[in-house]
Amino acid sequence: STASVVRSWKRLADAMHIDFNSAPFVHGIPSIANVRRIAPGISESDAEHWQARHLHMEIDDTEGVVALEGAMALLRALDSARIPWAIATGCRHGLGEKRQEVAGIPKPPVFVMAGDYTRGKPDPEPFVLAAQRLGVDPSRTVVVEDAPSGIAAGVAAGATVIAVVETHDRHELSDADYVVDDLHELLDLLLG
Repeated sequence: STASVVRSWKRLADAMHIDFNSAPFVHGIPSIANVRRIAPGISESDAEHWQARHLHMEIDDTEGVVALEGAMALLRALDSARIPWAIATGCRHGLGEKRQEVAGIPKPPVFVMAGDYTRGKPDPEPFVLAAQRLGVDPSRTVVVEDAPSGIAAGVAAGATVIAVVETHDRHELSDADYVVDDLHELLDLLLG
């Protein structure tokens, strides 16, 4: 969904009369945090207004939203091995389900989205909540991430963190326990 994410933030910056190229948008953090970053000093009510507007922009933009290559094979392998899995995302309700549906990813047994937790990534709360809902200790989980904020959250949760080179360069993901180039490599690493 990276292209859709970037397009929606560009559209929001335009609507807010902010130069997107100078706006400090960060991939992988909750949208309200990004609204506050691109418009420092914004009131809470205005931030919530722009966040809601951005949510509709993202839900309406599904062009190029696809499952990463290897995602379906990985999920089938996890299900076959009876390994529970969850999605813990900074997407808000409505957007998370829409992207999952459009990408053709099966509904996860546990789906944790912004609004289910108080503090988003890089705070560990999304991953801790997902582990609790799966009925496992966070230290016995594997977090798969593509952004430094998610890696920090996984590390803080006590999980083993595997970074996939997708939205950031490899060197930006070095805090993960492992860095893989794609989900096929991840599948080999996990189930090898």
